[in-house]
Amino acid sequence: MKNICRFVPGNQTPDVIRTLHFVYETQKTGEGQLKTATVARVYLVTEGHAAVMSSGVRKAVGPGDLFFILPSVAYVIEGDESFKYMYISFLGLRGSVILERLNINARNFYFPDFQALEPLWRQGIAMSNEFSDLISESVLLHTFAAIGQRTAENRENEVAAGADRFLLIKRHIDDHFSSPALSLESIAREFSYNKKYLSTAFKKYFKMGVTEYINAVRINHACVLIGENYTGVSDIAFLCGFKDAMYFSKVFKRITGQSPKDFIHQKNHR
Repeated sequence: MKNICRFVPGNQTPDVIRTLHFVYETQKTGEGQLKTATVARVYLVTEGHAAVMSSGVRKAVGPGDLFFILPSVAYVIEGDESFKYMYISFLGLRGSVILERLNINARNFYFPDFQALEPLWRQGIAMSNEFSDLISESVLLHTFAAIGQRTAENRENEVAAGADRFLLIKRHIDDHFSSPALSLESIAREFSYNKKYLSTAFKKYFKMGVTEYINAVRINHACVLIGENYTGVSDIAFLCGFKDAMYFSKVFKRITGQSPKDFIHQKNHR
């Protein structure tokens, strides 16, 4: 690995986060009862399975899963006989800011598949009680960082998947531009998108809207046909997917700066 230097931005919020408990729970303690937390908690499931409900959202959790219980939010945990977990309770303004930053709330409280964190949690809870404040805070912040990293990776994957999806749409236009039925509406139906979203997102990726790109491809093909000695404006319009020769002429002039007739005349003159 090459040398890495990261500049850490200054903390804009009071650096206050206080951990209160670091617990490994192996016995049922009032599970299945509706409760309301007074401080925030993050749980790591180590064994068994449970159903967790918070603010009307119910999630099934199992080994390696993280979930949060937040202050003043009614919750229920219903675990099976083998259900075991660890949790860290915390409070402080910095904790609240981090929760908001990671979009962790009463309805978005479940984060699956964090088995890789369990050795750190187990090591931390087994260390000397003398440093439990430092240990629990370190484990908590590391857990937050792991959630943030996963969120960032998922966002990057979504962007990449979106780019691939819109490359398919672009290819669809390239392959079907000669069909008069091709339009923003038909493409939205084909790819199951809202047409307004489709137009906005396509423009984000390709710097032009769907209809604009369709017309650009069609006019480019019209220029190719003229270069191959096609001279009938109506025929060229039809072969490029335009239903109307007058509309074709209007679009052609807007893109090339010349009418089709002038373009053909200039080409023949050359």
